[in-house]
Amino acid sequence: MRGKKVAVILVVLIFVASFAGLIAFRAYEKSLSKRVVAQEEKAIPVEAFRVSTFSFKTVIGVTGTVMPLEDVDVFSRVSGIKVLRIYKDEGDMVKSGELLAELDTEMIDAQLDQAKAARASTLAAIKQAEIQVSTLRKDYERIKKLYEDNVVPKQQLDQIEGQYLAAKAGLEMARKRLEEVEAKIRQLEISKSYHRISSPVSGIVSQRRIEVGEIVSPSNPIFKINNISEVKVRGSIPETYIPLVKPGMKATILVDAYPGREFSGSLKIISPAVDPKTRTTEVEIRIENPEMLLKPGMFARAVIDVGERKAPFVLQQALRRFEGTGTHYVYVVDENKRARIREIKIGERKGERVEVKEGLLEGELVVLTVTSAIRDGSLLNVKEVNIQ
Repeated sequence: MRGKKVAVILVVLIFVASFAGLIAFRAYEKSLSKRVVAQEEKAIPVEAFRVSTFSFKTVIGVTGTVMPLEDVDVFSRVSGIKVLRIYKDEGDMVKSGELLAELDTEMIDAQLDQAKAARASTLAAIKQAEIQVSTLRKDYERIKKLYEDNVVPKQQLDQIEGQYLAAKAGLEMARKRLEEVEAKIRQLEISKSYHRISSPVSGIVSQRRIEVGEIVSPSNPIFKINNISEVKVRGSIPETYIPLVKPGMKATILVDAYPGREFSGSLKIISPAVDPKTRTTEVEIRIENPEMLLKPGMFARAVIDVGERKAPFVLQQALRRFEGTGTHYVYVVDENKRARIREIKIGERKGERVEVKEGLLEGELVVLTVTSAIRDGSLLNVKEVNIQ
């Protein structure tokens, strides 16, 4: 019986000792936790700035290929004629009316010589007919007066009158013949001019499709001329920009062939339709090209200036991006001086200033000096700086 009492007392003592040890361990653990928390809660010194607004230029980027204002195929107006000479080759600059090639004129020259000879003989015939008409008119007037004086018979008057009228008719026929010959000469001279192939526009020869000795046909183009005194760039813009653009807006164009050089242009055409697949609309920019530096086929980047607007901004130094995404964020200082991650949507950039389209309000405090130690909820020791 006494042994049982001792055993019970031992069990109680062990239980009490265990319970006391547990309490002591809990107290130690709590104390340790407080020390860790105290260490974690040490404020991180940072610089921060107030969100304010800035005037940003709204610009729209357009990429495309330089195209000629006009792309003209040159055809021969005559058929079955041999190419005699070629004056321009691919890549050559030409002015409107400048000679590109000449065709053989041997046949047309022979026809012209024949027509001119006919004109000469007709002129001689007219001159002879005019002399004859003048002589017969005098004779007719003389005989008519004699007839009126009853000196000569009516038969003689009729005879000279017939001769006079026949001579006048012959003269009229000769004159009509001259008109026909002159018209034929003019037609032949026009046809001969078609043997000289000239450029209808100023530009650059992009294609030459004939060789000396080749027979031309009006159905096949023999040259292609690109009018590049003014060029155009076509590209697409998102449909969200349609309300912002209008014809006449200024554009700046850059091409890789002339690094650092800017070309000025203007928005000319805005398509009235939106591509349902890409949700974009086509625009056309025109660029004056007096030096003809811009060539068809060059890759171009254009920027359309659609004006300025006030918008909140952050400095590039404060901006962060979630790894592997295109989502940007900043650390905002809350009322408890703790860092809070805030996703934002950015827009235009101007120097170190980055436009904020969504996510921040004017006056909010944003961490400028972001370090790896800062996490969402970190306690901060904030030094506010002025960035204006």
